[in-house]
Amino acid sequence: MQLIGTVLKRRYCILEKIGMGGQGALYLARDMDLGVNRAVKKMPASKKKEAKLMRLLSHPGLPQMIDYIEKEDCCYLVMEYIEGKNLKELEEQKWTFDEAFLFRFFQSAYEILRYLHEQTPSLVHGDVKPSNFMMTSQGFFYLVDFGSASVVYELPRNGLTGTPKYASERQCKGIISIENDIYSLGKTIYELMGKRKIWISAKNPSLAIAVRHCVKKGKLSQRDVEYLGGHLREKKARNKMTVHILCVIVVIVAGIGLYAINSETDYPFIQKLGEVTEIYRECVRSAIERNDDLPAEKLNTVEGKLKELLHNNNRESEQVRLLILLAYQSELIGQINHAKTYYEQIIRDYPEFEEGYVEYGLFLLRQGEGDTSKKIWDLYREHIEQMPDAETILKSGNAIAWEKWLHDAKIK
Repeated sequence: MQLIGTVLKRRYCILEKIGMGGQGALYLARDMDLGVNRAVKKMPASKKKEAKLMRLLSHPGLPQMIDYIEKEDCCYLVMEYIEGKNLKELEEQKWTFDEAFLFRFFQSAYEILRYLHEQTPSLVHGDVKPSNFMMTSQGFFYLVDFGSASVVYELPRNGLTGTPKYASERQCKGIISIENDIYSLGKTIYELMGKRKIWISAKNPSLAIAVRHCVKKGKLSQRDVEYLGGHLREKKARNKMTVHILCVIVVIVAGIGLYAINSETDYPFIQKLGEVTEIYRECVRSAIERNDDLPAEKLNTVEGKLKELLHNNNRESEQVRLLILLAYQSELIGQINHAKTYYEQIIRDYPEFEEGYVEYGLFLLRQGEGDTSKKIWDLYREHIEQMPDAETILKSGNAIAWEKWLHDAKIK
């Protein structure tokens, strides 16, 4: 059946074929209701397990499933369209993957895989390789094509699923385990190093060791994770920054609460926000008044409460502030890559909210990633200068602090 020109569900107009996935063809389509592009994967109806898995997932590094259609003996998976190129295409174009790129990609890819592996039951992607990682023009990474995915409790398969070049010995025998994905990630990083493997390994021995652990053991050590997450900081500096973060969080929570009351938001929302506020106030007292460690047990409950608030509130301005809170919360408990994904989600989904750029830029500076912060600053200025009140916005407190920090650090 010729699919180009077909309209599915009286909504998705198929424009062109853009590739082949593990289990079927991939098409570019136009969502005529919303006026945006979508990716549509056509598969045999017998292979619809991919759709069942995708509908359960929600992560900034995974394409969002939009719709599912069954027609005759085929099924169509409608997904968020990721505009960019996969890493295999970049390889073929002689792209040079420098140390900074490899480090950032390793962080992002590991966080996506960890999210899959922490599902209940654990989900194994099963085909981790360069061509299954998309990179957008803004430098964000997505893991795509779940045609080989499975859950760990499934019985061993007859033969290999995935790509032999990146598959572990266990995977080649049909054994399903999360170690398979980590092994494949190591092989992917190793390949991206290209002819500069020795040079990169000599300059970044910790990165080389992490890749070796992926390939040899199918897992990363705690030290590897700390290295990738950037957690190796002096306790004194961390405590000082913790107090700053807590104070900012309390201000943001209070601002959301005041807005919620004035806009006659439902009482359960305000009540839940009050619970979050009280936990943070206790953290401030612990950090400032008693100089105690943060109450980890209580802090760990906050993320769930914030996600519930995010799910139950559809006002964009409040959603942005809740995502900023989730990012601060992740930074507070040392989940730096989680914080990054929240900031990246804000910039991707709510580009009109300049607050997201500023908070992300300041966060990157706190992590010592000045060059990346400068890139976000350039995007921010380009975005703001199109506005009639650009001069006023650029003179706001946080924007000035961001620019001054970049200047003091001599980042150009």
